[in-house]
Amino acid sequence: MKKLKRNLNELYSRTREFVGNLKEDDRILLIHHRDMDGIISAVLFQKFLEKDGISPTEIVSWANEDAEDKVEDIKNFDKAVVLDIDISYLWRRLNELDKEILLIDHHSPVKDMNNKKIVYMNPRLVDENIYKPTSYLVWKISEDNERKWLAIVGTISDAGFDDCKDLLKGEIKAKSKDDIWKNKYAKIGFRINAALTQIGFDRVRNILLGIGSFEELEKNEEINECWKKYLEEYNEVKKRFWKNLEEYKKIKLMISKVGKVDRPLTSSLATELSFKHKTKIVVILRDQGDYYAVNTRFQGDGVHLGKLLRKISKGLDGGGGHDHAAGATIRKKDIGIFLNRLIRELETIFKVKKAK
Repeated sequence: MKKLKRNLNELYSRTREFVGNLKEDDRILLIHHRDMDGIISAVLFQKFLEKDGISPTEIVSWANEDAEDKVEDIKNFDKAVVLDIDISYLWRRLNELDKEILLIDHHSPVKDMNNKKIVYMNPRLVDENIYKPTSYLVWKISEDNERKWLAIVGTISDAGFDDCKDLLKGEIKAKSKDDIWKNKYAKIGFRINAALTQIGFDRVRNILLGIGSFEELEKNEEINECWKKYLEEYNEVKKRFWKNLEEYKKIKLMISKVGKVDRPLTSSLATELSFKHKTKIVVILRDQGDYYAVNTRFQGDGVHLGKLLRKISKGLDGGGGHDHAAGATIRKKDIGIFLNRLIRELETIFKVKKAK
């Protein structure tokens, strides 16, 4: 990608201007990613709009792999807001839609899509190394301190820390990113994530919209009941991971197929295992019928998982993400090609000598 020199204040300003120009009679499509950062940023954004008496016409959740097939849905609305989904690789199609679109994201951009109709709020257009989850960005844009607690939950659930200290100050006492899971915000985040697997994104979003404080969320019976059921399923998936584990020690790779399970389960498991095995690249393959959904995590240095998965999934369907957390969707018939590419790339990265 061409080196860009955007100004962060300029991006915040353009975003606020976009929101300020929304009207009550606009048909607005709100799209958020199917994860914790995505759903919480959507709740914060909805509350931001409510101040001006504006409500989205429709709210949908997408996984990354949905974007290419569903982006045309934007045609049916006056304006669209996309939260926490990397669709910068679809920039040509977005321009052809000729719609006013706001994208708030923090994944590595393929292209700076900012133009007269598209506002692309991504701190990595300023500095590739900035890491500010979308929950943080929406909080910063909306200046909603009444729901600061919810922004903290979303931010740390996506491992936001060093670049988010103005939000976390006084609430998170961790000295490093490794310690951000040891507090009440992380614990309630685990419970929200559990609810996503049990009652779905729409129901959880509606619960969060109706809750006014952290204490009220802690006491929510529906969320807590979901947590109990989730733990049983989670432990079963963890057993499958260890039973089907294949390990490649020279390239620091742990990989396992866990069958058909919900996305939040494998995402959370990959995160947990990567922090317990910080020198290992954790790859979990989740069965989705004709496809495998791939969750990868690595807490070490020297491998940018998002760029790696984007490269090795080319032509097989698609993938990408962050330095330490990424995903892909791979057709089952191509999974052997994908895994061979993964192993070859890691052998190159870790300079493993091949047997003659």
